[in-house]
Amino acid sequence: MSVITGELEKLEAKGDGSKSWRLKKLADDVYDFGFILLEALVGPVVSGKGEAFLLNEMTSFGSQDGRQRIVDPIVLTTCSQESLSIVISITNKCISPEPTNRPSFEDVLWNLQYAAQVQTTADLDLKSDGASLC
Repeated sequence: MSVITGELEKLEAKGDGSKSWRLKKLADDVYDFGFILLEALVGPVVSGKGEAFLLNEMTSFGSQDGRQRIVDPIVLTTCSQESLSIVISITNKCISPEPTNRPSFEDVLWNLQYAAQVQTTADLDLKSDGASLC
């Protein structure tokens, strides 16, 4: 048993121990969640083309024309531009190639909640505008 304990202590001293492993695993989980968000944005047809295709298409999110081309039409017609921009931004951060640049799950949750609040406000504004037209 002392041999195993000694090896674990060496790994932890080098940064390869359980704490380092947990941080890497968490960064991988954020990355995977980013792909779930990305697939929700682009829909099943585009997401079926694979990870490499999706990563390449992420550059399209930077422009309005690119968004029109890559984002699922249902998402485009039901989301406000501000809410969509927030979700795209956090998605980009989640799938950053550099694990240290990825947000924490707390940051992801906060941004998604904020996007939901922005969307709710936009929906209420749209309803009140529609009610005043009648």
